[in-house]
This record gives sequence, structure tokens and C-alpha cells, in this order.
Amino acid sequence: MSDISLRIQGKAGRITLQRPEALNAMTYDMCLAIEKALIEW
Repeated sequence: MSDISLRIQGKAGRITLQRPEALNAMTYDMCLAIEKALIEW
């Protein structure tokens, strides 16, 4: 997904939202991607 960047840096996970045109408002798909990442971390 191009609107969100998920990565691990050391012991921390980092989530970056990339929707400046929508003031980084989250879509349903973005919420699902974040939920999946948190479960996997």
C-alpha cells in the first residue's frame, strides 16, 4: 500500500502515513494494514 509505510527499526516498529492531500486521514484498508502489522510485531 503506497499510503502507509511499515518498518521495524531495532526493537521499535514505525508506521508512517503518507496521505498529505487528505491530511493523513486513514482509510479502512490502512487500518487493516496497521492492525495486521501490530499483530505480527
